[in-house]
Amino acid sequence: MPKQIVVASTNPVKLLAVLNGFQRMFPGDEFEIQGVSVPSGVSDQPLSDAETLRGAQNRAASAAVLVPQADYWAGVEGGITDLDGELATFAGIVIRGRERTSKSRTGAFLLPPRVVELIHQGKELGDADDIVFGRTNSKQENGAIGLLTDNQVDRAALYEQAVILALAPFKNPALYPARERSENARTARGAAALEAAESAGGPSEVPPAWSEENTQDFVDYGQYFVPDRETQIRTLAELLPAGENDCHVLELCCGEGLLAEAVLEKYPGCRVTGLDGSPGMLDRARQRLARFGERFTARPFDLADTAWRSPLGKVRAVVSSLAIHHLDRTQKELLFQDVFRLVEPGGAFIIADLVQPEHPLGVELAAREWDAAVRQRALEIDGDERAFEFFERAGWNFFRHPDPLDQPSPLLAQLHWLKQAGFQNVDVYWMRAGHAIFGGYKNYNT
Repeated sequence: MPKQIVVASTNPVKLLAVLNGFQRMFPGDEFEIQGVSVPSGVSDQPLSDAETLRGAQNRAASAAVLVPQADYWAGVEGGITDLDGELATFAGIVIRGRERTSKSRTGAFLLPPRVVELIHQGKELGDADDIVFGRTNSKQENGAIGLLTDNQVDRAALYEQAVILALAPFKNPALYPARERSENARTARGAAALEAAESAGGPSEVPPAWSEENTQDFVDYGQYFVPDRETQIRTLAELLPAGENDCHVLELCCGEGLLAEAVLEKYPGCRVTGLDGSPGMLDRARQRLARFGERFTARPFDLADTAWRSPLGKVRAVVSSLAIHHLDRTQKELLFQDVFRLVEPGGAFIIADLVQPEHPLGVELAAREWDAAVRQRALEIDGDERAFEFFERAGWNFFRHPDPLDQPSPLLAQLHWLKQAGFQNVDVYWMRAGHAIFGGYKNYNT
């Protein structure tokens, strides 16, 4: 039976390059190739090595979610980089398999000054090439390199060589370690999400899902992976306008109950309803918080579903930690509006979550700082770096290993959506390593 390759593009040049690369590396195998259209998650014209590679990673990961039964998924992303003060173009290549992921890049070549000028004016490279060379849709033909070299090297040949290089770990599996189970679980999580979406009529966007294997990983390693975890929990609790009287706090995606525990201890007159989509997490929360009796209630829910939002009645505050980034922009905006209606006057909506930097340098900084925070935590707790090594192997750092099921939004945009929903005194209270605590109050007077 032919092995199935899914390319995260419908561009015939990219499909041909990927297929040729596989056939040259594995001449004894038969392959079928399929192209799918998926977003890159980066700017239309990536302007750095890091952003270009991230676009290829995002595309390959999204293709794996859309067609989980395939054997391989390929992402090809064209980009521009600075080459000793001049702009050059290249492409990043990411190949995912069932046991490993590999990456490579093409050679780079300098762009003509007129093309560079058009890029600075906001044109994409393909459009700029068409203008300068008087062509139409050259990016689906020989591309700029074919035009500049008189087809001694065309776009397909340039990509094909990089595909071959990315396949080296697949050709030599004994020399390259396979991915850890957590990364495989993330792909399985995407497959489960796809199945759920298809049963509802087929996805234009895949809803998030969470496996019980993810639950166990997070329980085991959350104290390492969440930057300044205790500080975040304390900050969230202190920002709640709970007071000493009876009040009701709603926690979205309560996990094992750490934040709910802090709230219940700090505010003796408070009740907490914890919602979560993981039965394992809900069981752990019930066990941890059993000593609070009826002050804590745990309920299953789907964060993206709106059905849970009406029957709850008014609450004093809504809190959420590391959950809302699973929603897309439209879902976040709707959630913020619905929470505003849920919260009583004087109440609050406080969020701790992953946020998306808006510049590639910000993404790189967030990635480095998250690595540093996990390494520091591992050393503080265990005196060694084993937890950090697992963090790296599992590909947990979103800013280095994007997952299509994680959709963090820029912080400034989310502050704007909170204000649009009606919240006042919207502010940011803490931030580190691409994680932030922010929120707003309803008719709140300081």
